Amino acid sequence: MEKENEKTEKLNDEERRYLGLLGRAVFNGPFVADTDEKRLIMSLAVKSGVLPFFFCEAYRGVAGGFEEYITKSADLAGKRYELMCRVTAEVISLLEADAVETVLLKGVALSSYYPVQGYRTSSDVDLLIRERNLTGRVKRVLTEKGYKYLEDKAQPHHISFASPEGVLIEVHTLAVRPFNNMKGRMLEELFHQAPATGFDIGKTEVGIFDKPVFALHVLAHGLEHYLNKGMGMKIICDILLVINALSEEESEEFLYYIDAVGLSGFLRMIVKAAYLYMGFDGDKVSLILGREKNSKDDDTVSLFMKDCLAAGKFGETSKARLVGNESSGIVGMIKQVDKASSENYPGAYGIFVIRPVLWIMSVAKFIKNNRTVRFVKTSEIIKSAGARGKISKKMNLWR
Repeated sequence: MEKENEKTEKLNDEERRYLGLLGRAVFNGPFVADTDEKRLIMSLAVKSGVLPFFFCEAYRGVAGGFEEYITKSADLAGKRYELMCRVTAEVISLLEADAVETVLLKGVALSSYYPVQGYRTSSDVDLLIRERNLTGRVKRVLTEKGYKYLEDKAQPHHISFASPEGVLIEVHTLAVRPFNNMKGRMLEELFHQAPATGFDIGKTEVGIFDKPVFALHVLAHGLEHYLNKGMGMKIICDILLVINALSEEESEEFLYYIDAVGLSGFLRMIVKAAYLYMGFDGDKVSLILGREKNSKDDDTVSLFMKDCLAAGKFGETSKARLVGNESSGIVGMIKQVDKASSENYPGAYGIFVIRPVLWIMSVAKFIKNNRTVRFVKTSEIIKSAGARGKISKKMNLWR
């Protein structure tokens, strides 16, 4: 049986040291690690998908051990980045040639914020289409060019394809997975209406959100993962680098959006954790935290960072990491059941009087899938979700 004890403990000394090393690599660029630092990096960076961030050219050509392993990891990341650039540019060109306007979400545009952009890889290509009724056209255009439609991966808010090289492409009608509340819907509409700006991938210009909205989307994407299987350290790094690149005027616009949609507490939790453990400092920290910057380390921030370390890349480190409640106790569980009902039965969910029936059906489906598909005890999932729910309550999400 998989255990979730790590979520009930605070960061230990080695984890704190590792987070300091990660912050040093991401915010200041490559450095040559000593023997003990190499041990820490190998023990914690691999499962989070951030090992290439620690690569230094001084390691290249050194046979065996840490140096050879991290060099291979960085080279593979670079090749993956080149492939993702090529596929992204091709897909967008194909769709826009058939009058399907797209916005690139994250991906290679996000990589450009890193000290060495080729070492921040993506698992897929995410695109937003402006006109939600064009999914049929998207399917026709891409399948005619050899892209395979993946019917088993279809979701209410996106459809999926595999490129001839095997790259996963998700074409979204919503920029983030639906958040089942008024401010979540406000967030969805903001992304749908937000103007795009140009971003060059080689000789191809693609559309991305302008910087304040791009930063908002990266943060919302992080919350999406946090409230599901978990948000790993790569997403933390993404968020920090994007907000750190905002100008003073862009920061004001970004924080206006954050306050309007109720994500200020989530942002402050991330920034405070990075300030305390990763060496993240500067005007953005003072702007976002204010007087909180001088407050002492508390258990909640340490638990939050511990959970992000435990999540690995996308929370796949444990079968029990399936959901994270938005708040603690019975209220958090009720919200989670209601959210699942809206996703499982989107058509019927609009009929208010039958929602209790949908809740019962969703709970029954959840328990059955835990037993027959996930092979994990429902009690372990509830325990894991409740632990994150206690942290989420401190963030005052959506307020």
